[in-house]
Amino acid sequence: MTFFSFQKFKIKQSSSAMKVGTDALLLGASAPLSLSKSFEQEGIEILDIGAGTGVLSLMMAQRIPSAHITAIEIDQAAAEECDYNFQNSPFAERLSCIHSSLDNFLRTRTRTRAGTESHFSSKSDFDSAQSDNSRNFDLIICNPPFFPGSQAEGSRKKARDSHSLPAAELLEGVNQLLATDGQFSLIIPFQDEKRIIEIAEGLDLFPMEILRVKGRKDSKIVRSILHFKRGMQKLSETEMYIEVEKRHEYSDEYLQLIEDFLLIEKKSL
Repeated sequence: MTFFSFQKFKIKQSSSAMKVGTDALLLGASAPLSLSKSFEQEGIEILDIGAGTGVLSLMMAQRIPSAHITAIEIDQAAAEECDYNFQNSPFAERLSCIHSSLDNFLRTRTRTRAGTESHFSSKSDFDSAQSDNSRNFDLIICNPPFFPGSQAEGSRKKARDSHSLPAAELLEGVNQLLATDGQFSLIIPFQDEKRIIEIAEGLDLFPMEILRVKGRKDSKIVRSILHFKRGMQKLSETEMYIEVEKRHEYSDEYLQLIEDFLLIEKKSL
C-alpha cells in the first residue's frame, strides 16, 4: 500500500488516480474560516466535491472540530479509498464519502426531498444523503479537474480532464447547494481565474479573497485560490510563493501555512 502521512492522519493512495499534491494542501490549509456560525457550535456542514483520496475533507475535519463533512467522488476506486481513509482517521464519525457525480448528487437530493425512492450503495450512504438534505452547505470546497486535453488515460484522465466537470456545471451545482451565507473555496490555474470569476458572478457568487501562488519567488503565478460568498464582497488579494530558490527550500509563509498538517523539520530546509 502507498500512504502519505500527515501529523494527525494518513492517506492511502494506492488506487486513486490523483495522489496527494500541493494544490490540495494549499487549499485545505488556506481556506478562510469566515463562516457566520461559531466553530464551537455543532452543525457546520461541509461538502467536498471531487474528493479523491479525501485529503481536503480530512484537513477541514482537523481544522473545524464541529464540522460534519460529506465528500462526493465520481471514480469508484477513489471513493472506496476515500472511505477507507475516513474510517481510519480520528475524525471518522464526522466524515462520509458517497460514490457519485455532482449531477447525480444534486438529483438524489431533489428526489429525497420529494420523498421518492433513491438507491444507495450502502445504508451509510443513504443516511448521509438524508442528513445532507435537511439544508444546504455552510462551506463547499473543491480541488477541481482542470487539465483540458490531458493525455492521461483511464481514471487518471477522468480525474484530470476538465470535461468530466466543466466549470459552468461545477459553479451551477455550487449555487444550488450553498447556504445563503455560505462560502465556496477552490483552487484553479491562474490563467482560468478571470473566466471562473465571470461565471461565478453571473450566479451572484463574488470573490472575497484571492490568494495567488508562485512555485518560486522569481517565477510566474501558477495557481489562484478563490473564496466566494453570495453578493458583492470587499476583496482581499495576496500572493505567496512555495519555494525560495532550490527545490524543497520552502518559504516561511508556506511552512507556516502547512505547519499543522505536514511532517516537516524546518531546520533541515
